[in-house]
Amino acid sequence: TSAQIGKLALYTGAAGIHPEKTLPIVLDCGTANEGNLRDPLYLGLRQKRVSPEVALEFMDEFMAAVKEVYPNMLVQFEDFETEKAFQYLERYKQEKCFNDDIQGTGAVVLAG
Repeated sequence: TSAQIGKLALYTGAAGIHPEKTLPIVLDCGTANEGNLRDPLYLGLRQKRVSPEVALEFMDEFMAAVKEVYPNMLVQFEDFETEKAFQYLERYKQEKCFNDDIQGTGAVVLAG
């Protein structure tokens, strides 16, 4: 997505992180927006969003798999609903994770 490309450019240009050291991953668990399901241009998964319990189980499996394959990886969450974002930050606080919408925005506000 354009947001991922923008982040990659920011990490590369501003932070000096080589693009080969990044791994953009899109997690799509469906949508709750009926209009998106009918829109022929919608690029997301064309199914109703899974339940919060199924989404949490999926995230647990994802985080475990990422840490098994890349134990030193920093996982940056982006564009989760606020409730899920806070839940994931709390749940995975012992992991190397960061939520740009919450922590990144907070850091920018504090710096300002």
